[in-house]
Amino acid sequence: MVTTNNTHRKVSRVLGITLTVFFVMSSFLNSQTVSNQRAELPEYAVKNILIGIESENDGLKMSCIYFAGKYKIFEASQSLVEEIKSSNDDELSKMLAWSLYQIGNDSCWEELQTFVKNHPSKKLRDFCSNLHKIRAYEIAIAKS
Repeated sequence: MVTTNNTHRKVSRVLGITLTVFFVMSSFLNSQTVSNQRAELPEYAVKNILIGIESENDGLKMSCIYFAGKYKIFEASQSLVEEIKSSNDDELSKMLAWSLYQIGNDSCWEELQTFVKNHPSKKLRDFCSNLHKIRAYEIAIAKS
């Protein structure tokens, strides 16, 4: 009788561990496929992000720039390029470049690259150069 109880406990434990691993792996795989897709946001949320990008409040501006990239808001790409051209803040410019990289708008990305080549900040030039290399690598992988 003791043997049956121990066997039952081992089977329950193995089954529990197996199910836990399965759920963790399935949620990880799902997050990997979803991260490459554009999120569907309500129209008012997109408008608020677009307005926030042009805000005078630095925290709001930085957050809206971040969310424009995270949610791949294509409509924000031209505003992001205009902001980076008028910005003197390296950290804000890096966030703008990062969001443009995540959105993946080719025309704005090329415009950004030509602008950054002559930018006085070496840190921003290096950051954008690294993003460009990552983008080229991703394109090469997608083609193969």
